Amino acid sequence: AKQLDDTFSYMLTSDFFIDEITEYIGDQSVTDSITADSIEGSNIFVLSTFNTTPQKAGALLEKLMEVFNDAARYVVGDMKTEIIEGPVVEDTPCNTPNKVIGIAIGVFLGSMLCMGLVILYAMFRRTVFEPSDLEEHLNMQCFGVVPYLQAKKNLNDNPASVSISHEQGSFRESIRGIARKLENTIERRKVKVILVTSTAAGEGKSILSQNLAESFAYWGKKVVLLDGDFRKPALYRRYGFKNEKLSIEDVLSGEASLDTVLKKRYEDNLTMILNSEIVRKPTVVIDSDTMKEMIDSFKTDADIVIIDTPPCGQLSDASIFQQYADGVLFIVEQDRMSIHQIVEAVENLCDFENKLLGFVLNGAQKVHRGYGKYGYGKYSYGKYGYGYYGKYGYDNYGESGKHAKHQREELE
Repeated sequence: AKQLDDTFSYMLTSDFFIDEITEYIGDQSVTDSITADSIEGSNIFVLSTFNTTPQKAGALLEKLMEVFNDAARYVVGDMKTEIIEGPVVEDTPCNTPNKVIGIAIGVFLGSMLCMGLVILYAMFRRTVFEPSDLEEHLNMQCFGVVPYLQAKKNLNDNPASVSISHEQGSFRESIRGIARKLENTIERRKVKVILVTSTAAGEGKSILSQNLAESFAYWGKKVVLLDGDFRKPALYRRYGFKNEKLSIEDVLSGEASLDTVLKKRYEDNLTMILNSEIVRKPTVVIDSDTMKEMIDSFKTDADIVIIDTPPCGQLSDASIFQQYADGVLFIVEQDRMSIHQIVEAVENLCDFENKLLGFVLNGAQKVHRGYGKYGYGKYSYGKYGYGYYGKYGYDNYGESGKHAKHQREELE
């Protein structure tokens, strides 16, 4: 029995046996699907075959038994085998897959793959989480961090404004702090016209332009706020003039007077040049002599002129507007654009002359506690959260002097 056990497997791999089976089946690799297991201490063996169908496995086993005696005589001499139990051809596969286990394995492997992809994406996509992330790549200061904030959907007032009493204190204080630092910088560098832009749309440049202008005007400065986004104007809606036709193109072409697009707030301290019509050729209008003359006239009468422009990483409008500006304020939304994209946009904007004043980190949900000069801790405002500034309610914000007076009293 011991000798048979040692030689049985060898017979199955002999050249004679393989040639006989291959000639019958027509595929040499099929011999790898034949196994022989001996019962210890006996001369009894169990032969098994595996194939793609039960019928093929049964035919292979029958041929194996037919040629086995000849193979045994060829290898070890005369030997007689008897069949104790005939082969059984199964009706179903012996390795039927378990669907539940298969699904579980698939979910696990898919989850691990997704986690790996997320980790790789996070490693190679470097975005701005803290002011220091950008300060080490660009030689410019951070004026401050604006927390993640969203106006409630059922409010009809102008959303996310320092001039509204219901706005969260952290938002108002962050805007005032930024305005104070910006005020000191523009006085030191003798800046009068400030261009506000960002890398991409939706980073909050318009709402910050509005709030900085309102803060300066509340402190008694003469401020002009120009909506320079001629492709997608937004400020006219924020101030409740969505039902009026305000065409800056008609003013610059001489078809309408400046008074038709001019609105005032804060006891005339804040003058807004609003536009509700999409300009057909914005770059031509921006680079026109009439635009230069209009901005020059603002510089004569105002202390600060703020121009809200389209994103400089996508359009050339901001680069053209830059010829009228003394300084550029860059808006960066937390964890939105990669540092490479921001640096590239800044370099393209300030290619010929560095007018960059600094940047503001907007929409911050979390900043490490005790961050030096900015003094912002950890933010988590689930009740608010403005992201891309969501939907607004403008209907009831008109030109009522009583409403403006009430807002000033609330601020006081």
